[in-house]
Amino acid sequence: MEAQSMGQEEQTGEKQAFAKGDTAFMRRPLQKLPLNLGEWILPAKLAEWVKEAVEHLDASKPEAREFLQSPSESQERSILRAVLYAYSTQVYRSKEIEAACHTDATFQALCEGRAPFPDEIEHFRRKHRALLETLLGQIIVRAVGEKFAKVGELPPGFQNSLLHRAIDSIDTARHMDREA
Repeated sequence: MEAQSMGQEEQTGEKQAFAKGDTAFMRRPLQKLPLNLGEWILPAKLAEWVKEAVEHLDASKPEAREFLQSPSESQERSILRAVLYAYSTQVYRSKEIEAACHTDATFQALCEGRAPFPDEIEHFRRKHRALLETLLGQIIVRAVGEKFAKVGELPPGFQNSLLHRAIDSIDTARHMDREA
C-alpha cells in the first residue's frame, strides 16, 4: 500500500488528477498532446516503437495486406518507418524528411541509409494513407498510455480522438507539401 501511494506522490499534479478520475484531459486531449511526441518520449524509444509497429503489421487488415503484397515492400518499409517517425516528431514536409534522412542519425537508421526522395514520400503517403493513419494512431495512443501509465487502458472514445490526431498530422503533411 505504501509503495502505491509513493508512486502517486511522484506523479505530477496533472497525472494525479487524471488518475483520480478527472476526465477533463480526455475532453481536451489535443490541447495537452504535443505535436512532437519527442517532447514526451525519448527519440530512441519512439524510433523503437516505429520499428515495432512496422515489423508487426496485422496482415488481416486490408491496408496492411495491400502493403505487404507490394512488390517493393522491403524498400517501402524504410519509407514507412521514416515517415511514421517524422510525423510523430512534427516533421511534415517531404523535403524535410528527405533532409533528415541524410543528416539525422535516427532517421538514417530508420530508412536504413537510403533517403527517400520527396516525390517518393508523397506517392507513398497517397498510396498507403490508411496504413499510415492506423500505425501513427497506434503510436500516439501508445505515447499517451506511456505518459499516463498509472491510468490503465484508455477509454475507446478517448483513443478514437487520438486516432483523429493521426489523420490531422497526415493532412498537415499533405497541405504543407502543396504549399512548398
